Amino acid sequence: MADSVFDALQSLKRGAELREIEAEVDPNLEAAEIVRRLTARGPAPAVLFRRVRGSEFPLLMNHLGGEARAVAAWEGTTAEQFAARLWGEAVPSGGLWPRKAAAPDLARFEPRLVRTPRCRQVVELGGDIDLARLPFLRAWPQEEAAWLPGLLVVEGAESDRAAARLTAAARLSSRGLAVSWPAYDPAWELLAQHAARGEKARAAFVIGLPPLVLLSALLPRNEAQCPWLTAGVLAGKPLELAAGKTQAVRVPAAAELVIEGEFDLAAPRIALPPIAGACDATLPANEACLLEATAVTHAADAIPTAVLPEAGRGELAVLGRTAAALVRAKVLAELPTIRDLHCPAWAEGLGWFGPARPVVFAAIEKRRPGEGIAAARRLAACPELAGARLIVVVEGSIDPAEEETVWRRAIANGLPARDWQACDGGFEPLDRVASGTRGNCMLLDATFKLPEEGGSRGAIPQQFSEEVRRLVAGRWREYGLD
Repeated sequence: MADSVFDALQSLKRGAELREIEAEVDPNLEAAEIVRRLTARGPAPAVLFRRVRGSEFPLLMNHLGGEARAVAAWEGTTAEQFAARLWGEAVPSGGLWPRKAAAPDLARFEPRLVRTPRCRQVVELGGDIDLARLPFLRAWPQEEAAWLPGLLVVEGAESDRAAARLTAAARLSSRGLAVSWPAYDPAWELLAQHAARGEKARAAFVIGLPPLVLLSALLPRNEAQCPWLTAGVLAGKPLELAAGKTQAVRVPAAAELVIEGEFDLAAPRIALPPIAGACDATLPANEACLLEATAVTHAADAIPTAVLPEAGRGELAVLGRTAAALVRAKVLAELPTIRDLHCPAWAEGLGWFGPARPVVFAAIEKRRPGEGIAAARRLAACPELAGARLIVVVEGSIDPAEEETVWRRAIANGLPARDWQACDGGFEPLDRVASGTRGNCMLLDATFKLPEEGGSRGAIPQQFSEEVRRLVAGRWREYGLD
């Protein structure tokens, strides 16, 4: 499997799936429009911009675009195989990530530090730091700041615990980044440790991630070792980490570029300028924290990467669908009453980067009164579904992926006073509707109601005879319809 962006680039070259643009390209709208036009036509090649105006680095985009290329990046391993590897290696418990206490054999996947990491080949400190030399881009005219996607890594003050989240950072100055993330993210607990000591919080913003680390980071609500342990399980070998130069924070050794810095938690929040969202829309300004850079380290031939968060296409959509398959497998494994699960936003690759608030459809095996709303509440409590805005539960005879049928059931079986409930849901700082630290999640029991529940207004669910199905299947050729 590709252990770094550099390895992935070599694979793209061998497969003739890379287009290198030698002409100078402006990161202000031009680069994004080139990639947008390519992906709009269907499966598109990766694009390496060799000369980015104002930057000392090239820029690689769409390097994991398309399911076939993403699967090739991890040597043909499918999402189903990844899920089986995760759940076979550890006992799921509480969150998406395996706990070491539940699976002692995971010690062989513990991340390990290396002495000469790729991401530390060049080190810039003090006055040498100038974030303007990096290929921060603008994807839409409405954006007021240049940004890059990356992995924000925060380490605790009282232990070696770390938290990480894929997010976008907007460049504010030569040494300042604006970063925002949800209050329910594990990073907040670690930041609180630093705040209790009256000290600045150490962190790093990592650009150009190995493919499996990127996939692991997209899985929501990480704990303990953040994506490091999970990436090791997926890869079948320990992930190599690099120690920080100015901050006690560890990052993937094969990363292309790392910005180390500090959060001053006592300082007032700053405004995060409008930047691109995951739904082809520009997000309004929101509160964010200022990451003051203390070091910039990178590979000698560093190749920063960027993704465009566009609905249904591009590498983020591909990775989002893969991550969604893992999340679905995890939720179904931990909630046996849930027969199937579907999230339209996941099918578009959304809900992982930005404020896409998913609608979740679930089918259950209903046997007793009240099971529909109870199942909805259990789903709302799942960390993996923390960003859900609406959860709709139907009976097991309905395929939750058939969205039109689900909505018909919702209209037929859902009474506002009886079947609709509101509960607390996860809050995204980029959400344009919710405010405070929690958002609202609506629950709808759209299952057929039993007599004890007052019965349903809709028709009795149709369940076709399996005997007749087998009869027709056996006589199909006889009908002459093929």
